[in-house]
Amino acid sequence: MTETQTGAGDARDWAESLGRRIEELDALLDRLGALGDGQGELIADERTDELLALLAQRESLVEQVVRASEQVDALRRRWDEMSSGLDESTLAPLRQKLDELTASAGRIAARDERDRSELVVKRDELSKRLAGVGVGRRAMNAYSDPNAGSTPRFQDRKG
Repeated sequence: MTETQTGAGDARDWAESLGRRIEELDALLDRLGALGDGQGELIADERTDELLALLAQRESLVEQVVRASEQVDALRRRWDEMSSGLDESTLAPLRQKLDELTASAGRIAARDERDRSELVVKRDELSKRLAGVGVGRRAMNAYSDPNAGSTPRFQDRKG
């Protein structure tokens, strides 16, 4: 086998491997996106327990996405080296799929940022409500008699 044939075989193997990794990452991003679809609704409805369960599922999936992304990136770094041994009909679909992955990840990140902002708003609202409860209790305590029934609080000592 000549060096050229080996190089072309390596390039084809690289392209096939990149294609498989892209498909795996795409499937993971689809699952992550599907889980995120209901996230905003759970936040808006303040369904905390369900939101926490969903976030736990997403955390596991995000870890898988990170690993798959690292694999795709490792193959992508060899693009210049390997693409010269391949024709455009092989490279164009890979380029398109990589662009679609980037767009999909961007949409997920944008939605997550909106949801994060909504969570901050909900947290701040809750904090204000809790602070109001504390102020109300302090006001009630200030006007109540801590020794109710024991001795008069105000009396005329001059008689």
